[in-house]
Amino acid sequence: MLEVFAVIGLCRLNRRNAIARGRRPGGFIALTIVLWVVFEFIGTIIGMIIFGRDILLEMLIALPCAAFGGLISFLIAKFFPKGDYVDPGTIKNAVYVDNNGMPVYTNPNIAQPQPGQPAYMLNPNMYQPQPFAPVQPSGTAVPGTRYCRFCGAPNSTTSKFCESCGQNIE
Repeated sequence: MLEVFAVIGLCRLNRRNAIARGRRPGGFIALTIVLWVVFEFIGTIIGMIIFGRDILLEMLIALPCAAFGGLISFLIAKFFPKGDYVDPGTIKNAVYVDNNGMPVYTNPNIAQPQPGQPAYMLNPNMYQPQPFAPVQPSGTAVPGTRYCRFCGAPNSTTSKFCESCGQNIE
């Protein structure tokens, strides 16, 4: 049972290391489990060859071999080349884009769950949905609006400069 806790802890550690290196964590978690089991199996075979059928002495060889497999997976996750993966749980202000690539800002006043509150309780009136920013159909633009090519903010058609970044939009 302690061995299972050790594998779970090592998987969590390798997940954090993979995300810190900009990599998806799933492959590193699978690598951790595979290397742990394979090296434990190899250690068990070596223990059987050396000590015969004494299970306690077999485990004295198998567990350090399994830990060595875990160490290899830890080092791979720790020193893997950097990537560009961003964990979705770390994004605080998500800006979504419509079909044209223009930003769609979501309503910041949408109800947030309280601790212990189920998701279906966020909006008790299910027949009146929560307000979300409308998504424009593809190929259409908002009438009377043009977007800044530098920051993407919406501006009126009469303005010559962007209202958010100040760049010339003509």
